Amino acid sequence: MARFCENCGAELKENAKFCPKCGYRIPENDEILGNNEEQSIEENARKKSEEMIGSTSDTAVKKGARGTATKIIAGIVAVALVGTGVGAGYIAKHHKDNDQPEIVEEKQVENPTEDKNKEEEKEPEVDLDALLNEVDTDYLLKLCTYLPVYSSPDQISEEDLYEVYYNAMQYCMQYHADLGEEYICDERQIIPDDQFITIESNGIGNFSKTSFDKFYDWTGITRKPEDLSGDVYTYDDSAYYLMPTDAWVNEVTCKIVGKGYDKEKEEILINVEKTKDNPMDPSDEAVVTEETVVVVPSDNILGYQIERIDNGYAEIENVVSEVN
Repeated sequence: MARFCENCGAELKENAKFCPKCGYRIPENDEILGNNEEQSIEENARKKSEEMIGSTSDTAVKKGARGTATKIIAGIVAVALVGTGVGAGYIAKHHKDNDQPEIVEEKQVENPTEDKNKEEEKEPEVDLDALLNEVDTDYLLKLCTYLPVYSSPDQISEEDLYEVYYNAMQYCMQYHADLGEEYICDERQIIPDDQFITIESNGIGNFSKTSFDKFYDWTGITRKPEDLSGDVYTYDDSAYYLMPTDAWVNEVTCKIVGKGYDKEKEEILINVEKTKDNPMDPSDEAVVTEETVVVVPSDNILGYQIERIDNGYAEIENVVSEVN
């Protein structure tokens, strides 16, 4: 069906958006539909107004009140026209609003039970006072005679760690060799008695491959003797073998001079005085150092572990008066 421009009457091509003659913008189908609806509403309102005007006019004339009737008619026309505009505007707006679904923001419902469960899942506060009483301070002091100052186990050098293993096996072998009281060195025994196997006739000491399991639990050190390079000891799948050497006397002793804990950091603090001297040569001046052993809760078999050893003494707020 042919279409014509509403402005100039020129014939339009199919789907034309502008008149080729006058440039008038051709309304889309939706706009035409909307305009037709509004026009229909306005037309109906106009007809209704005319009917009301005619009826009122007849009544007014019959009563002989022409002047009054004229005013009434004018008022009715004004109300009708205003009503027509308002009604058309409301219907058009209402029609437009209904095209878009109302979006209701979903509110998150609080679950008191879930919040309570989250609170219960929090780790319970550690009783540091009770944990400190469980720490085997005798074994801790023995470890201190070997361990250097360090901030984490990984920072201990390979050379220092190799010396720890070597010295520990040496003092353990002397302890079991019955070489004399000065060579027993009980304060240096960190290898459990049941981990020492034997001393062969050629003087080689044999130790179980699990000799340092307790040491690993205490320190968190994961590098084992077989992971380090050296020729003082050897190993196979079942044991470590220490080459024979001259007997040693102990040169390092440690004692606790203060202990307590830091509740905020959940750390046990043990101040240790370390003395190194040569009992075979009294002329050598002893070297005394001050260190703090920091012990923290752990999920290992002990329930605690040495985290680090600091230089100097820590200032302890929660001090335990009894010092072993």
